[in-house]
Amino acid sequence: MHKGLDALRIALAATLMVAAILASGALAFMSANAGELPIGIPEGENEPVCALEGFFARLKAGDLEGADRYVAGGSLGLGWAPEDENAALLWQAQRESWEFAIGEGYAAQGAALTRQVTVSGLDFSAAAPAIHARVQAMLAQDTEDAVFAADVLTEDGGYVPELVMAHLRTALEELAESPEDFRRSWTLTVPLTFADGAWKLVPDQALIQALTGGAVRETGSAEALCAGYEMFVNNLVSASLEGLAVVPKVYWLPEDTVVAPAPGAENFGVSKNPADTAEVIGRSAALLEGKHLIWSPDTETMSGRDIRWYADETIFAVCWKQSINRLGFNFCEIVIGHPSQFRRYIADDSFRTVRRYLPTQMADTVNAVVALSGDFIKYRQLGICVYRRELCRADGETLDTCFVNSGGELLFVHRGELVTEADIQRYIEDNDVLFSLCFGPIMIENGENVLPDDPYPIGQPGDNFTRCVLCQIEEGHYLLATVNVSNAKNVTLRNVTAALLTLGVPKAYALDGGQTASLIIGGRLFNSVDFNEERTMSDIIYFATALPEAE
Repeated sequence: MHKGLDALRIALAATLMVAAILASGALAFMSANAGELPIGIPEGENEPVCALEGFFARLKAGDLEGADRYVAGGSLGLGWAPEDENAALLWQAQRESWEFAIGEGYAAQGAALTRQVTVSGLDFSAAAPAIHARVQAMLAQDTEDAVFAADVLTEDGGYVPELVMAHLRTALEELAESPEDFRRSWTLTVPLTFADGAWKLVPDQALIQALTGGAVRETGSAEALCAGYEMFVNNLVSASLEGLAVVPKVYWLPEDTVVAPAPGAENFGVSKNPADTAEVIGRSAALLEGKHLIWSPDTETMSGRDIRWYADETIFAVCWKQSINRLGFNFCEIVIGHPSQFRRYIADDSFRTVRRYLPTQMADTVNAVVALSGDFIKYRQLGICVYRRELCRADGETLDTCFVNSGGELLFVHRGELVTEADIQRYIEDNDVLFSLCFGPIMIENGENVLPDDPYPIGQPGDNFTRCVLCQIEEGHYLLATVNVSNAKNVTLRNVTAALLTLGVPKAYALDGGQTASLIIGGRLFNSVDFNEERTMSDIIYFATALPEAE
């Protein structure tokens, strides 16, 4: 009998507790919708709504430095002035157009809050037709008024470029003065966090996109945001002057971007017939102009093996299998429109991480078009390591180093040439180095075999192992290669080097081979890895599209 009463009491207590929790949640919800802080959210000297009001009021007043005081991390990154005159003109109009409306109520996310804010401003992404029409109208008037045709037209019948650009400037000034047709509103969910006794905004992609009128879609440094806005305006001008003047479109990736834009699935292709690549080469003619491709639709590939490719305005890549000197090569030739598309990724984007992933997983994480396994930097404590311009390890005596600068150039330094940390740091700064690869040895330099005669401490250069090689053909033009081990004991670095020299490769550097060697296109392995199983590792190098993703 007593046991039954005890059970009843316990059940009743549990019911009351649940009711209390539900009531507490309902009260928190009601408080949030009334504009008050939800229960459990700390009150500070700087109430969250005051942080929002202060931030947006200072933005509206043009006080970007003052606005940054309300930002977690210290800066939103808007404190920049484009060097390009057209970008500077439109950015000033953009800033002057900002209007803000803060919504009612909060939503709680743990100890953080969110609140809706409507940002109104200019969006010039659809302005090209209007600019084009205005420039064309001014050129038509010039043609009608001209005494001499040469005042307006060049010998080949096009418009005088200086005249076109002057009218472009007039059209942009008129647009900046009366931009009402290009106003747009974004409704955002703005995160806030409580730290050091004050509420602050957490900057995110949606806020940056709204404040830049859709021109920039990623948070980052002031330099990266400025570069992104200038790229947007350059390509707006290009579209606006189509048929009137040639202003090439240029796309690039901010230096501090980790995840690149996703490549378009429609831009991948596959065939077993080399001749089928002729069409995609033709489509990439502007990007490939002046480049000396190793690949050709006439290349004699391994029979029955897939040829895979990717091509858009900013990148061309083709992968194939070919036998040279009885070595089975997996090649990928890549041409990029901008050096920022050649990138390095260390697991978790941190030199300090201890985690490892499959190369295909890392390639998928960063949206690589093509990826190659790197030097397995966390497997051994040797070599010079630079990541995101930071010197992470300074052993210059043991291994040859391949530095990569902001121009996408492979810069080779032989072991023992840079020894002290001060000398290495000076080299990084003098050569604008973004990252390094530390495996080696250097195989080909200035078109010559430079393999060392004395023993090399890693990679077993003289033994029969699967090989992985990074080559540069010319500016913005690269060749990746893996060579799978076969029954014949001939996959030595010397034999691989000799084969690459037959193709005219001017620069080549050995990366970690064996089971590590992985060549990936479109998220899929192109080569067969040793033991038929990918090895988890710490890093890749990769090539990405720079085309922005469609909204």
